[in-house]
Amino acid sequence: MAFKTWRIWEKQPLKTWRICENLLDKTWRICENLYKTVEITGKTAFGNT
Repeated sequence: MAFKTWRIWEKQPLKTWRICENLLDKTWRICENLYKTVEITGKTAFGNT
């Protein structure tokens, strides 16, 4: 019984961590994409002048 309860409790932090991990991953990807876009736009803008 105690083991069962432990397993349930153990699963929750993991779920929470997964959600946080996903959010961090998404945020990182968005930042990376923004940086790349800015970099490309910057190069194009400077290349045209």
